[in-house]
Amino acid sequence: MEGNFSPTHIEKICSLLTASLRQRETLEDLKFWLTSEFRKYEPDLREQVDFLDRQIIESVNKLKNNPTNSDKKFIDLLKEVENNLDKAQEQSRELASAYSETKIIRSILEKREDTDSETDDLIAEVHFFIKYLNERLDSIDRKLDRIQPKIRQLFAILNRPQFNSKIEKFLHFLLDKSTVNGRKETLLPKNINNPALHIDTPNFTIIERERELFPSKPKKRTIYKTNKVKIKENTQGILRILSQQDLIRKWEQHIIAEIELRGTIDLSATFFKIMEETNDGQIAVSAIYSSIQQARKSNDFDFKMYKIKQTNSKIEHISLWKMNIQKI
Repeated sequence: MEGNFSPTHIEKICSLLTASLRQRETLEDLKFWLTSEFRKYEPDLREQVDFLDRQIIESVNKLKNNPTNSDKKFIDLLKEVENNLDKAQEQSRELASAYSETKIIRSILEKREDTDSETDDLIAEVHFFIKYLNERLDSIDRKLDRIQPKIRQLFAILNRPQFNSKIEKFLHFLLDKSTVNGRKETLLPKNINNPALHIDTPNFTIIERERELFPSKPKKRTIYKTNKVKIKENTQGILRILSQQDLIRKWEQHIIAEIELRGTIDLSATFFKIMEETNDGQIAVSAIYSSIQQARKSNDFDFKMYKIKQTNSKIEHISLWKMNIQKI
């Protein structure tokens, strides 16, 4: 499973991109970084995730396409697949660590204040790509979490008859080789230690403590103070997150319902509508991105993007490519 997998190479690319981005002081330099430097390394960054995902699929297909009916050969194949999946899990962690530098890239881009609408579009593409990489890694981890318990379950099923057979042989060995001495004690074979069935009870002197004469000292009760301010802050933070997630789900449902009802939806216009109603960019981006992902995975919807810039007079400094989803 080694192939072209190299998290060290990815780490070097990310560090190189970060260092280069820090030096881009003018807007033209930043555009050059976005259109040339970052895009130059996009295939390398994507290739590692694709490679890892492909290796997992190939390992699982080995089991599905197993040509032998021999339990022993199948167990050997299971061991090979299990080792490959364990390695893939370790490689996924290494890759996630290598991609951690992309968080710094996003932070630097978000702090730039000298951008125009064209640059904002390019920055948005970088953000989408970085989010895509992280979601692919999360998907790989979830896939491994689903597969590995099933592999262990197969091991248990296939090894049970062999385990039962060994137990039976061991019991027959004890019956054939054990002897009984004059005291009617069973003596196991020489290479097996006899269990200690009885141990002489040692003598103890017990001194009873009179509670009235020697009362226990009362223990000091620890009183914990409740930090009401902290509890209130944490509660409000959780409620904000839950409210945000609830709104995202409602907008996702609204988008799907519109497609089912009208046959199509203008995602760019919907994005600005969400922004107007919620004034929350995270909700708008998450709802639109989730809808795009659903459309790409479904055979019933067709997602299209046109390089026609869409803006909204009420939402400043944001522009999108024209996007829509159509029911097939």
